[in-house]
Amino acid sequence: FCTLLILLGAEANLALEHVTVINVTDGSLLADQTVLIEGNRIQRVAPAAEVTLPPSATRIDGAGKYLIPGLWDMHVHFANADYAPLFVANGVVGVR
Repeated sequence: FCTLLILLGAEANLALEHVTVINVTDGSLLADQTVLIEGNRIQRVAPAAEVTLPPSATRIDGAGKYLIPGLWDMHVHFANADYAPLFVANGVVGVR
């Protein structure tokens, strides 16, 4: 996803449509959601039927896919930068 934003440019509008969002606070699943990202900020998460997309939005069909917030690994011994892509590939966007 981060790579996609880089390829589209920081000013791009991106819509992840029909995705199931996992609420990490209570573990519930929010089915058939659209996540609207403008620039580098999430602007809206709502049921797909309720979202009107800007004409410039790049649409990605997330049907059958799940979306969670980026994960943080709070105990890392980061000795080798070659491991960085493995973190991102597994949803870890921050380490400590």
